[in-house]
Amino acid sequence: MARGIFMKSLSGEGFLGLARFRLVALDDAILPPFTSRTWKSVLWRSKCLSDVYKLYESRERFKPVTIRVLKTTSGRPLYRVADGRDRPITVSRGHELLAELGFAGNNVFQTITSAVTCSEEVDVEYARFIIEPIDLETRMVHTLNYEDFERVVIDIVTPMTISTKIMSPPVRAEKLSTIISRTREAYRLLPTPSYILSQAAREWIALIRGSEPNTDPIPYAIGRLADVMVAEVHFDLKPTTVLYGKENGKEARVRGVRGRIVLEPLNSSIKPAIHRLLTLASYIGLGKSRSIGFGEVRVSFRRESSQ
Repeated sequence: MARGIFMKSLSGEGFLGLARFRLVALDDAILPPFTSRTWKSVLWRSKCLSDVYKLYESRERFKPVTIRVLKTTSGRPLYRVADGRDRPITVSRGHELLAELGFAGNNVFQTITSAVTCSEEVDVEYARFIIEPIDLETRMVHTLNYEDFERVVIDIVTPMTISTKIMSPPVRAEKLSTIISRTREAYRLLPTPSYILSQAAREWIALIRGSEPNTDPIPYAIGRLADVMVAEVHFDLKPTTVLYGKENGKEARVRGVRGRIVLEPLNSSIKPAIHRLLTLASYIGLGKSRSIGFGEVRVSFRRESSQ
């Protein structure tokens, strides 16, 4: 019964996608400390990726596009940790960087497929790049039928910031709602199954179902059940503060958590929901500011119980 309730609630149409590009530097340059900002500037200046930028700049609270941080050709994400060391991120002429865009939604397929034909030179003032498409991965939402698994491994690639308010109950009582709204927001440095799956459920409802997650009871229900039906069997997490750039003349810092979490479902009824929600997260990320590259996660579903 629980499985049917979850799957009905997590229905929807649309596509998930990950587009990969190669950025070839035409000059020596110093990049912003959180390099998704460079990738965003490239999108803004690009002619053949202008539709992607328009999609990103939509007024929707849950963005259908995620701009990931740039990576080296070996896959190492490029961002600066606030550790007191003065180590700017640089790129040399002729060097290549990997640039990725995650997509999710009902009306993104045409934008995704047209984006990967883009090849042009773009000047972002402090650097020039040639954009070259690499490949495109797409999945239709209705095909997300899971194969049974014993454990799920979540590798948090860039700092994840999930608000403590995510697990606020969907109450109608005015006094309680006021108390919650006046509560100062903070972020989980030990994200439990409830927070991870509730956050992913909010993104699913907004992007795949096209509904308002704040008034939907499903994220809270999935979160509460996850703390009963899912156990953490391993974690290796590290609180991390990263430099984001300058805002109002001051250095902006963002604190989140990165590392690995291994979860084990204790009841098979919740497995399809876990599979759908974390598959979505693997494309678009989890938590606050995931559309600019925070909360990038890699998810693998494993049959064996080893870590």
